[in-house]
Amino acid sequence: MYHPLPLRWWHIYARFKVADEQDEAFAFPHLGQVAGYYRRLHRQTKKEVAEALGWSEGYVRKVEANAHQPEKLERRIALARSLQIPPMLMRIPTRVFEKEEALSPPPLMTEAEREQLMATELPLEEKLHQLEENLQNHIRHVFVRSYPLSLETLAVYGEALESAQQLFTRERSSDGEYRNWQDLIIDTVSGRQPFLERNTQPYLSDQIQLALSNVDFWLSKLHVELQYARGYRYDQMLFLQYQFCDLVNEATKYSRELEEAIDSERALYYTTLAVSAASRLGNAEYAGKALLQRASLYLEQNEYTQALADVEQMLFYCEVLMDALDDDSIPVFLACNMGRLLWRIKNKSALRKLQALHQKARRIAQITHEDLTRTTV
Repeated sequence: MYHPLPLRWWHIYARFKVADEQDEAFAFPHLGQVAGYYRRLHRQTKKEVAEALGWSEGYVRKVEANAHQPEKLERRIALARSLQIPPMLMRIPTRVFEKEEALSPPPLMTEAEREQLMATELPLEEKLHQLEENLQNHIRHVFVRSYPLSLETLAVYGEALESAQQLFTRERSSDGEYRNWQDLIIDTVSGRQPFLERNTQPYLSDQIQLALSNVDFWLSKLHVELQYARGYRYDQMLFLQYQFCDLVNEATKYSRELEEAIDSERALYYTTLAVSAASRLGNAEYAGKALLQRASLYLEQNEYTQALADVEQMLFYCEVLMDALDDDSIPVFLACNMGRLLWRIKNKSALRKLQALHQKARRIAQITHEDLTRTTV
């Protein structure tokens, strides 16, 4: 089942270690790893963080090496503010930041202001637009939600993701039934007739468009919800937004028909939205994957400058993962998959630059030539 729930609540940001390795049920991540991750994400040194907070560099090193430091709440708050760390990751009650951010809602127009607006020479549509905008701004502020999504709501999104995934990975046979591609392969190997029509393209096209419509519906719903959310709820919405876009991006890798059914502009839309969601979330793993996918699309359009810029940004995220989390799985995966981009480039100058970036990716991931021969997805 394709379900959006991560293993731990903080995995929407990064795969931080649990703070208490002796107690797997402990509900918070390793504070030092969190601090080091966000310091590197914001391209700061320990010395710069120490100077900004009025701490010693030695104390910053102590914090990053310890699962439960800083102990004092005010120091955790100061660190979270300085490095823009989500408060829950630093065991800070969300109400602390909510009280500071609380502002009065934009005032509604008075009756006199409405009459003055209607008396102007503006077109009627513009007058109505200004009235509606004033009302929406007020309502949006009043009904902002910061509490996390319920398990029931997450289950609904999980079912939506699973439904779209099934449509992406099923073909309709001549008897009118949908079958998974994997099941069709098994049927063929075992000698059973899968009842596939030779020309299944119309069915396949229909189900792809239905799947994309479902994805677009949920993305539009999330776009609205993001305007009313804040805190961890907002980050959960970004996580789900990435999941829907990534579902489409992953499906195109396995299906040539799906890749052909999505035009380049639409494919770029999904990958750009995935890059945006992952970047705002501060998730280096998701951002790296989405950037590599978008670089591939740019290369297909001969947009070499944009492609190289995405690869360079991807390498930065690889460095963050290696340095802060000591996790080489994603950097190795991305470095191996970079090799698939080289043969797509016809421009010699761009090819040389990408080859140099590929070498840098191998150094970051600390992989050998043999690693690059492993199967890539």
